[in-house]
Amino acid sequence: MALVPEGDNSINAPISLVLDDGTGDNNIGIGGTAQFIFINRFTPAAGAYPITLNQVQVYFAAAGLVNVGDDMLLALYENTSGNTDPAVGSNLLTTIPVTVTTLDAWNVYDLAAPVTFNGPGDILIGVVALEIPGTSYWPAALDQTASQQRSWAGWWNEPTAPTPPTLPPTNWTLIDAYFAGNWMVRGYGEGTAVGCDSPADVPWLTVNPISGTVAAGGSTPLTVGFDSTGLALGSYDAVLCVESDDPDTPLVEVPVSLTVGEQAPTFLCNAPAEDFEGGVPPAGWSVQTAQPNGPQWTTIAASGETGNYTNGAGEAATASSDAFGTGEFDTSLVTPEFDLTGVGSAMLYYTANYQNFSGLDFLDVDISADGGATWTNLLSWNEDHGTFRAQPGEDVAIDLSAYAGQSGLMLRYRYYDPNTDDYDWYAQLDDVRLGCGPQIDVDPLSLSSTQSPDVTTTQALNISSVGGEDLLWELFEDSTATSPRMADWSDNFDSYATGSQMHGQGGWKGWFNDPVGGALTSGVQAVSAPNSVAILGASDLVHEYSGTNSGQWVYTAWQYIPTDFTGQSYFILLNSYDDAGSSLNWSAQVMFDGGANTVTNDGGVSGGSLPLVKGQWVELRLELDLDADTGAFYYNNQLLYTGTWSGQVSGGGAVNLAAVDLFANNASVIYYDDLSLVMAQTVCDAPSDIPWLSTSPISGTTAPATMTPVDVTFDSTGLAVGTYNANLCVVSNDPDPGPGNGTDLVVVPVQLVVEQAPPNIFVDPLSFSATQPQDTTSQQTLTISNTGGLTLDWTISEENLTAFPPIVIGQLVAAPASEDVGASQPASVSAPQSQPVVWAPRAILYDNGPMVTHPGGGSGGADASAVQTTLGNSSYGFNHSVSGAFRVADDFTVPAGGWMIESFTFFAYQTGSTTTSTMNAVNLRIWDGVPGAAGSNIVFGDTTTNRLASTAFTNVYRVLDTTLTDSTRPIMASVATVNTFLAEGTYWVDWQTGGTLTSGPWVVPVTILGQTAKPGSNGMQYSSSTAAWAPVTDSGAAAVQDLPFVIEGTTEAPPCSMLADIPWLALDSTAGATAGGASDDVTLTFDSTGLAVGTYTGNLCVFSNDPDAGPGNETELVIVPVELIVETGSAVTLSTLAAGSTALWSGLALLGVFGLGIVVWRRKQR
Repeated sequence: MALVPEGDNSINAPISLVLDDGTGDNNIGIGGTAQFIFINRFTPAAGAYPITLNQVQVYFAAAGLVNVGDDMLLALYENTSGNTDPAVGSNLLTTIPVTVTTLDAWNVYDLAAPVTFNGPGDILIGVVALEIPGTSYWPAALDQTASQQRSWAGWWNEPTAPTPPTLPPTNWTLIDAYFAGNWMVRGYGEGTAVGCDSPADVPWLTVNPISGTVAAGGSTPLTVGFDSTGLALGSYDAVLCVESDDPDTPLVEVPVSLTVGEQAPTFLCNAPAEDFEGGVPPAGWSVQTAQPNGPQWTTIAASGETGNYTNGAGEAATASSDAFGTGEFDTSLVTPEFDLTGVGSAMLYYTANYQNFSGLDFLDVDISADGGATWTNLLSWNEDHGTFRAQPGEDVAIDLSAYAGQSGLMLRYRYYDPNTDDYDWYAQLDDVRLGCGPQIDVDPLSLSSTQSPDVTTTQALNISSVGGEDLLWELFEDSTATSPRMADWSDNFDSYATGSQMHGQGGWKGWFNDPVGGALTSGVQAVSAPNSVAILGASDLVHEYSGTNSGQWVYTAWQYIPTDFTGQSYFILLNSYDDAGSSLNWSAQVMFDGGANTVTNDGGVSGGSLPLVKGQWVELRLELDLDADTGAFYYNNQLLYTGTWSGQVSGGGAVNLAAVDLFANNASVIYYDDLSLVMAQTVCDAPSDIPWLSTSPISGTTAPATMTPVDVTFDSTGLAVGTYNANLCVVSNDPDPGPGNGTDLVVVPVQLVVEQAPPNIFVDPLSFSATQPQDTTSQQTLTISNTGGLTLDWTISEENLTAFPPIVIGQLVAAPASEDVGASQPASVSAPQSQPVVWAPRAILYDNGPMVTHPGGGSGGADASAVQTTLGNSSYGFNHSVSGAFRVADDFTVPAGGWMIESFTFFAYQTGSTTTSTMNAVNLRIWDGVPGAAGSNIVFGDTTTNRLASTAFTNVYRVLDTTLTDSTRPIMASVATVNTFLAEGTYWVDWQTGGTLTSGPWVVPVTILGQTAKPGSNGMQYSSSTAAWAPVTDSGAAAVQDLPFVIEGTTEAPPCSMLADIPWLALDSTAGATAGGASDDVTLTFDSTGLAVGTYTGNLCVFSNDPDAGPGNETELVIVPVELIVETGSAVTLSTLAAGSTALWSGLALLGVFGLGIVVWRRKQR
């Protein structure tokens, strides 16, 4: 069998002229100051002529600032010249005035007089945008997915198009010269059938595969796909042309047809919520308006808002008066008709965010029982609901039980302002649904706890009533998951030689029985020693099964993905497989993506994605119910997806499990072990107590639109290390048959993993002090215990807190207290400061100078920072913008003891900004000398990291001294995070600020009333044009300026942040690994050799893998202060020990050890 082309039109010969893919990616115009034309060039097959065009469709988007009612002109041309420039040789056939009828949707224009094209050649469909609003206007929607290079644009020198609009215009271009793409302009009509004489692509039709080889007596199934995306209602026909080497019938023509009809109702009782991900309005919904020139219900982006402020996610139906600007509005989002016959009760659920302006506007929910002729109000909002332009929004439930039993019902969300000159905030809706009768929703759908032995933990299981009646429910435990099961098949790869080829062993083989797809056993990783199987590169390892075509089954595999995994690898289960490839159908295709770090249900209709787990063994589990044709796939005990089995991936498959396929797809290695296929017991058919699991309450009645939390308790008391599984079974009066969420039986798998307790460090003692004479040593013991279970890995670092005192030569004397380490620190430096700005620094270390000259003298009572023109100053500020590649710098001095700097605050403005800060970036560097000077080094920071933490108005305006109330230059404070320690010394900070406006940003100088500059000013500025630093100089007074900034932080470094050897202390061990329940001793030797008399201090910093955050005992960092007090020695002489003794005792030096006198002596016998 050879290539399978498609006939370009059908036996009945409808013609579809389409270039776009149905998605609008951009909106194009020429600024709204003149009319312009956008044209698509279509070239049907020559044999399709004559062609009659019956309909034109044009997509208009609200984001292009198009309004309903805007005037447009359709222009239809024919060009038979063969020139690739459609203007050359074009012939205008007709023009048709139309108006925009809907936004963010296709506008369908049926031609009252169909237009005939005789061809062959090009059909040109153009649209002239007649509106000239004088402001931004982009009416031409553009698909930019894959340009066909057939979309043209043109405009004339005069504002209006000539009559008739002949081609070419004054300015004429393929739109790809600016934006590669296709205009969203289409044509539909009828032509002459050509079948397979002129094969061409049919955009709504796909075939897979398109070629192949069929063995004698065999067959190959082809998948034919139909895609109605973007198609108008109607019938579409085409031909599949099957060419082969059959000598009798080399060509077979297969007619195919697609009928696009009205979409089935989507607003039904207990149907999935309308989440507006498909656009606004959704299929079957409508937007109705009494003010077509005002804001309408549309998508978030098209409305001008920036996010979903409801409690939903993704898209939301939005109408924004604020983003639109002044304009009357009265817009309604209307549901399709829905039916409540046979329903005893019903609720309307949705989530919203609505911000009201001064009680002027309303968001109403109305219902109609007569097709929209009359409306009854159900809820009216005239006040704020939800957080302003942020989540959370507000969840809403409205009782519709009064309308139970009725049909032909409709709901509308009406956003309107009955006043004039409307200019209000916005309204948003999401997740709109109908709940009828009792309906359950359980969250989460699985529970898992990992804990140490003899620990009790509790998690919440939420049972919600999302229907229209009270939900009656009951919980019981099921031990099915923990009951022993006999494996119908299993393989742990341990019976094969390590490193052996699996193709041909144990029923394993390469795909299509090709040894190239084989894989080797490996001893690198294993769940059950010694082997696993390594899937990498060309591995495509298959194992077939038989007899699995009914009942419930569980397929389990354990998987290990290394931390350096790259590529995309697959775990596949097929419902049909044979080595010849004549019968293949996929039911599970799970992809492990090393680049995105995700696990996805690749190609599955149920979707599903989870984070990828690397560096540990993870369970893959498929719970398969072949009687119900459903499968639930779990990854690491988390539900990846649940849904149809036979139709999950390929579609139209068998209710059967035929084979597993471990497919590497040329990715790096993944290890699999302990695969099994077992016949499952029926879940939740045998309630039994699970001793390690309990719930409270175990039953209840939950009213509509409410939720009952259930405490689920995991108790590992007395349990051995291991994994325990069970199910919680939630039964209710939900009428839908289960199992599954939203049914009468919801099964919640629960898992308890009992593992050894983490390491827990206990250090004793928590401080040391040694007092001894000079030139001596003493020892003490530090004990590090592990009161946890897993091995404790620890290291000890030293932090020397005192300066090393000089060694005194000659007679020793006591050192004065002021020379001891830890002497009092000098006070923080602080320059005079003006009135406080709006930000609140936590702890000011330094202020480089004021900028306020007139407190309260500025606009609205704010402060003013005046350029003192009376003194000759003339510079408002100095450029330090990211965009202009300027930087500025100034110096500061850190006193003895050093500073722990948390942040810098800088001050700048952008001319013309409001008091809402426009600053969006700050980068900085700290130098140990003048920036750029020889010998200066950068000790912190860079020019690329954005360290901006917050920014706000300072309540200060930069002004002239002659116009103090000028408000065009509000000064902003920008706080940049640093978090670094600087020792004593003089430093320079250079910085650069970015903003969203084109002006600046400009840094203001330190400004002191009556002075042209702060005394001693030495600020600097860097210009990329000169690539050099130069003094910041006022252009009028020619005075060098200083620059204001504030440093925040503390005068001390945090403990264990300045690690350095303690020269008078030695440890016999600085690292170790301590088993659970054990301890290790570390000997500390205090050595006063060569030390002057005085007190020496430091810290031992004990770091470990204790999971608790420190510092503190039993945390990851235990700080043990150590102290050595060096004293002078003394002499002792002992006389005879007893009366009448004849011995002479001669005393030597007294050593002071821990305050005890020890005498070294000898006796001389006379």
